[in-house]
Amino acid sequence: DKKTMEKNITILLPSKDHEKVILDNFQKLNNFCLKHFENFEILIISNGSSKENIASLDGFKKFDFVNHQILSTPGKGNAVKNGLIISKYPNILIFDSDFAYDISLALKFFDEDKKPIAPFMYIERLLSNEVRKNTPKIRLLAGTIFNYLIRKILSIDSKDTQAGFKFVNKNEFLNCTEFISSGFEYDIELFLLAKKNNIKTYSVDTSQLSKTDYSNVNIIPDSVKLFLKLFKLRQIYKIN
Repeated sequence: DKKTMEKNITILLPSKDHEKVILDNFQKLNNFCLKHFENFEILIISNGSSKENIASLDGFKKFDFVNHQILSTPGKGNAVKNGLIISKYPNILIFDSDFAYDISLALKFFDEDKKPIAPFMYIERLLSNEVRKNTPKIRLLAGTIFNYLIRKILSIDSKDTQAGFKFVNKNEFLNCTEFISSGFEYDIELFLLAKKNNIKTYSVDTSQLSKTDYSNVNIIPDSVKLFLKLFKLRQIYKIN
């Protein structure tokens, strides 16, 4: 039987001007879902995208398994929260719409019985020699420092909270939509919310990162903003 995984899943794609990238990768994503799931939804949440990018997905209206929602307010956290709330299925794979990862990594989130291993799962990126070679040094340094600070300031036991490849079962991870962050730091809050409710987590290591020219991250200004927000989150979640 080619239907090897959990019956139903929503693939959540938050997008800010990545709609054309989604269009380019749609067939590969669709084929993956057809092979491994009985029922699936591809949920695209455009947040702050240009009219031209949004219009590029007009052809998807003919597919009943594609749901394209448009938010006028930008913010990845806003897009993910909206997607988690309206998703058709409780099993939700949050996937970066720049397609920096191989979607087949999602198979590692399931056990031998084809069930999700935990209510909250995530990819941890390993820096292979090839990745180091193809990634700007300032990006590598910023990422290393930031992940260290997250562990120290917020007591999060993860080497990489920011990879845009996560799995949530909202029937078990009941507080998964309670984060207040509208931007990239929503990832950090998912870890804090999981810890707050003793949600089981699971990580999958990967060094298989695709080279992408579509990242929306501006290293220096975004790193400074995130650094300041760590202390705000520490206060909100009462972390000693």
